[in-house]
Amino acid sequence: MKQNRLVEEWVAAMRAHLALRKLAPYLARRERVLNLGSGDGVVSEWIRRRFHSEVVDVDVSDMSLVREHPPVVYDGKHLPFPDRSFDVVVIVFVLHHCTDQEQVIREAARVCRRSVLVIEDTYRNSSDLAWLRMMHAYLDKVEGMPLSECRFRSPAGWAAMFGRCGLRVAEVKAWPRYMLLPPGNQLFALEPQPAAARS
Repeated sequence: MKQNRLVEEWVAAMRAHLALRKLAPYLARRERVLNLGSGDGVVSEWIRRRFHSEVVDVDVSDMSLVREHPPVVYDGKHLPFPDRSFDVVVIVFVLHHCTDQEQVIREAARVCRRSVLVIEDTYRNSSDLAWLRMMHAYLDKVEGMPLSECRFRSPAGWAAMFGRCGLRVAEVKAWPRYMLLPPGNQLFALEPQPAAARS
């Protein structure tokens, strides 16, 4: 049991390191950050330490390895926070697990002041999509992440969805691999459009 815990913590630390390298250029010190779909909570802990920011975790269940900062558990639809209550909302490899992706993004747009940072798996063609499904089939066996619930999009598909939800794509950064495996992923730096910012 202790060995499994050590492996779990090592994997979480490796994922957090990769995510923070991608997020860091878009974060500033002492901001109020919402980690939407915070999972094990390790990314949030690294943001707290590196940027001295106030980070609030929120997820549909408590899976955190960081006991001193438990997440706010919510219904997956309505964030229990006022409009524009966070400088930045971070969403790291979460949306493809969401049943109603647009509802999640609309809520992220509602509570953010400056930006929403999304890192997501993307595919360009049927081969990429097949790789994604193979990778998540493996995760289904190892970590209990059901492949049947994954909803992937192309880069253009993600961007179009963000636009429908009141967010403008300010910048996109792409990586061709994730942990040495294709098809890679992208970071979308999103800004509230005027109508979304006023809502």
